[in-house]
Amino acid sequence: MTLQDELYEKYKIPSDRLKDGQQKTKCPECQPEHNPSDNPLSITVEPHQIMFKCHHCGIEGAVFEKDARAQKRISKPVPEPIAYLSKPNAFLDKYFKSRGISRETYEAFNIYTDDNIWIGFPYNGHGGKCDNIKLRTLDKQFRQTPNAKKSLYNYDRVKDAKLVIIVEGEMDALAVYEAGIPEVTTLPDGAPANVAYKENDKRFSCLQTHPLAAEKIVLFCDADGAGANLRKELVHRYGKQKCWYVKPPEDCKDANDVLMKHGAAKLKELLDGAIPYPVEGLYTASRYASDVMDLYHGRYDKPVSIGFPSLDEIYKIMKGTFHVWTGIPNHGKSTFLTNA
Repeated sequence: MTLQDELYEKYKIPSDRLKDGQQKTKCPECQPEHNPSDNPLSITVEPHQIMFKCHHCGIEGAVFEKDARAQKRISKPVPEPIAYLSKPNAFLDKYFKSRGISRETYEAFNIYTDDNIWIGFPYNGHGGKCDNIKLRTLDKQFRQTPNAKKSLYNYDRVKDAKLVIIVEGEMDALAVYEAGIPEVTTLPDGAPANVAYKENDKRFSCLQTHPLAAEKIVLFCDADGAGANLRKELVHRYGKQKCWYVKPPEDCKDANDVLMKHGAAKLKELLDGAIPYPVEGLYTASRYASDVMDLYHGRYDKPVSIGFPSLDEIYKIMKGTFHVWTGIPNHGKSTFLTNA
C-alpha cells in the first residue's frame, strides 16, 4: 500500500492528485459545513511521509514509512513553558471592577497586561511560566499563544475536586471564583459551531490530557446556540449521570452576566441549585406522586362487568384491551359472547 492509499484509507483525504511539496485542499472533517469554496487543509508530501493539518478545525496527522528514521522526522516537540509577568495595576483594577471581579480574584489567576491593551490569562501558571496564554482586549479581540500546550484552565484547583464547574470562557471562570467556588475551569478554544461527537476532536483533546476526578460536573455554558453545542459535547463525554446544568435568568447569557446584574450570592445560588440531566429510564419518586394520589383516590380506569355476576369475581374486562376466546366447537362460545 502506498502512502497516498494509506492517507485515503485512514483519513478519507483524496490523494490521487497530490504532488511532492506543499499544497492545500478540502478538509474531510469540517467541510461542507465549513465554507465549501475554501481549501483549509495543508498537505506536505515528502519522500518518506505525508503530513497534513487543517487551519480551520485543527485536525492534523501523518502517514509515514514504518522505520525509525521516518518516525523521528514527524515527531512533534513538546511545547515549551511560556514566560509571563503577573502584577496588578490601575488598568486591570478598572476593567475587572466593571465586570464585578475583585483584584484578589484576578490576582489568584495570575492575570496581567504588558501594554494596558491586551489582557493575558495564563493557563496553569507556576513560577512565571505557564502552558498557554489567552489574550483579549477591551473591544473583544482575542488571540492565544501559537502552538501552545492545550490544557484546562485553572487545572490545579479542579483536577482532584469532587465537584467541578465548567464554564465557557475565562471571564466566567473568574466570576464563579468571585462567587466563592474555586473549582471552576474552561476549555481553551471556546464552544463549537456544530455538534459532531468526534472522539478525536482537537478542541476537546485537553479533556484526555487533563482528566477530572469529579463525581459531579456542573455545566454553565452560554445561553446561545454555541453554548448549547458545547454542553451537548461535554455531556456526551462525561455522561448524563455525572452532569448537571445551570439555567441563567432571562436577562443573562453567562456566569459573568449573572455576577454583574444580580451579584455573587445569586450566582452561587444558581450553581448550588444546578439541575440534574435527565437519564433515560431513571426517575425520582416525585415523578410518580400525582399517579400515586390518583390511585389512592380511585381516579383510574376500572374493569367493567361482562354481564354475568357469577363471573365478575374472577373475570372483568378493561376497555381498550384485546381478548381471545377459545374452546371446543359447539360448546356455547358464540352464545356466551352474544349475551356478554
